[in-house]
Amino acid sequence: MKTVTIYTDGACSGNPGPGGWGAILMYGPHKKEMSGGEAQKVAIARALYKDGAIMVLDEPTSAMDAKSEEKVFKQFKAITESKNVFFISHRLSACKICDRILVFDQQGIVQQGTHDALLENADGLYYKMWHAQTKNYMV
Repeated sequence: MKTVTIYTDGACSGNPGPGGWGAILMYGPHKKEMSGGEAQKVAIARALYKDGAIMVLDEPTSAMDAKSEEKVFKQFKAITESKNVFFISHRLSACKICDRILVFDQQGIVQQGTHDALLENADGLYYKMWHAQTKNYMV
């Protein structure tokens, strides 16, 4: 059996180490520095492996490409169904998988609800942020 070893100096906490992300993947004699997206996948896997009742994920897919992010999200909701997950993101498309979204501004929570419910309020901050982020993608 081959052993895969992952060395990190902060990558799994989301903090870059002194030499970049600092995550090195070793497989036998081969070494490869992980990309930010790869390190994020390892961080998510570690969090799931710990099997805690509460998970806090701060921008967990920000360094992943769109296809990788989609794959992670398709599996993530089912895997975390029985857990309390605090998912922090500025990318609102990532928030669509959440059961409940809390929208903050400088004063605190200004809205809460599901993605669809928040988009019904054209005066709301979520609606404005969603349309600011998606305006270049809609044709």
